[in-house]
Order: sequence, then structure tokens, then C-alpha cells
Amino acid sequence: LYRRTPPTIAPCALKSLVFNVSDQRILVIGLHSCGDLSSSILRLFVESQNVAALILFGCCYHKLSVINEEQNDFNEAFGFPLSLKYSELRFSRCALDLACHSNENYVMQLLTKVIVLLFRYFIASDDNASTLINSVDDEWRRLLVVHCIRLLFAPIVEHIIIEDRVQFLRERGHSVFVVPLFDPKISPRNLAIVAFKNSCDNC
Repeated sequence: LYRRTPPTIAPCALKSLVFNVSDQRILVIGLHSCGDLSSSILRLFVESQNVAALILFGCCYHKLSVINEEQNDFNEAFGFPLSLKYSELRFSRCALDLACHSNENYVMQLLTKVIVLLFRYFIASDDNASTLINSVDDEWRRLLVVHCIRLLFAPIVEHIIIEDRVQFLRERGHSVFVVPLFDPKISPRNLAIVAFKNSCDNC
């Protein structure tokens, strides 16, 4: 049995799709599951007796629903945090957006832009344009340095989000592994959460 769901499927529709399948051992695969879709898939894995295994690639962390600083109650309806271990942790929208970036791809983009800029400088003949470029060059360099330092924290934030999901499953007694399946230069979201149920009544 193979069923493909649309990327915009609602959590309730996703649950009914799986819960309506009887006497089946189901492997749920989420390829680049956007925002809260990842959280819904994880809850589906936990709640459905039919689901025996899970392979999940998350993405679009900036679209996760989060508990803001004014909210003190841990609510399982949010996309982050999911686990009890990280229930007190809060991430801002900027931090979640940062987790979406890829340092490997950014380095390649910078190298490409350097070549393009060198070519543009070579063919430039407008004195006014050269003056304008020189006037903002120092500020641009400072901004670039700050942005590069900021990007160093991107993998840390992403790993915390993934670890929260891993702990969510382990707290419920399931076997969980994180496996790098792709070259990060090809696909920045290359870490797969692979989970198996240690016991499944219907499997």
C-alpha cells in the first residue's frame, strides 16, 4: 500500500488517512515536511497503532508554531517544543529562521558572487557608480562579517529542534536514530529522524 499526501494536508486529515487503514504495518515517510507538518507526523507515529516505523526530514523551521515568552504553559499543540526535556526552551522567530540556512550553500554563493563582482568592477566605467560602491563598501564588509558569525549558530539551532523531536519519541519508549542521508551541499536538510516502535499490538 502506497499513499501520497498533498503538502498542505491538515493534521486531522493526515490522522484519518492512517487510522482508517486496518491490519496494515505502515511506514510513514516525511520528505522535507514543512513547519508543523513534521510535528503532526511525529504525533501520528506515537498515536497510531498501525504505524510501525518513521522516516522524517524536517524543513521550514521558521513556519513552526511556538510558545512565545509570555506563555508559560507547555502545550502539545505547538510545533516546538514537543518534548518534556525541552519544554522550557523558547526560540524566537528569528532563531527559527536562522535554522533554515545552510552554511555550505552560503559559502558557495559568496564565492560565486565574488567572481561576479570582480567582473562588474572590471567593466564598470561610471565614476558615480564607483564612488557609491566605495562609500558603502566598508559598511557592507562589516554587515557581511556579522551575518557570517550569525550563521555559525544555524546548525546549533537546527540540532536542538531535531533533538527535541528525538526526545519526544524516546520519552514515549520508541527507538530513534538521526541519520545523515544526503550530502548537505545537495540538500541542506539532510538529517533524517528514523524511528521504530519497540512494541506494536497490531504489527
